[in-house]
Amino acid sequence: MSVPSDIPTAFREFRLVAAEFCDVVDSASSLDRVELLSRLYEILPRLIHQGAALPSLTSSDSADRKRSSRLE
Repeated sequence: MSVPSDIPTAFREFRLVAAEFCDVVDSASSLDRVELLSRLYEILPRLIHQGAALPSLTSSDSADRKRSSRLE
């Protein structure tokens, strides 16, 4: 699986597919069951792919380090 070297592009691509997914979910009450499932089956693999392609980010914020040390 390739991760785009341009992190903003990776997040933008994920956001676009996520917005499309949310639009389908929001319109679920106006779609018949077959149409809803058909749209979800088309979108979900792309959403999963884009989500998996997001880079792992870590914070260097000292507050995050303090919080994680309290949880350990």
